[in-house]
Amino acid sequence: MFFWVAKQVIISLVMILLFHQIILFITKTFTKPTVVDLVNKPTEIYDDIYETINNTELLPPADVSTKFPQNVKNTMQVELQEYLNDLTKEKVMEDPIKGLDTEKTSEQISEKS
Repeated sequence: MFFWVAKQVIISLVMILLFHQIILFITKTFTKPTVVDLVNKPTEIYDDIYETINNTELLPPADVSTKFPQNVKNTMQVELQEYLNDLTKEKVMEDPIKGLDTEKTSEQISEKS
């Protein structure tokens, strides 16, 4: 009985090790190691960006204005202010308890009763 258990343990260990070695061989043979370039590739990308920034052909002509007119700035500012006011109104409507006046006098309470 002891020999049968020892034989089964040895056979199981050999099969596990064999299977493990086969898997290691297959992974080494059929996979390509990935090499990440953390030095040269970012440098090339930054050089391209700097080249684009310094390229004067990509800039607009000198006679083209890139500034907003004052009336457009004022309009955008008014629209932004209206939008922010609308957001605060919606917030008060969503949370009615915060929008209520909780400081009521005893006279106001007795009038409603």
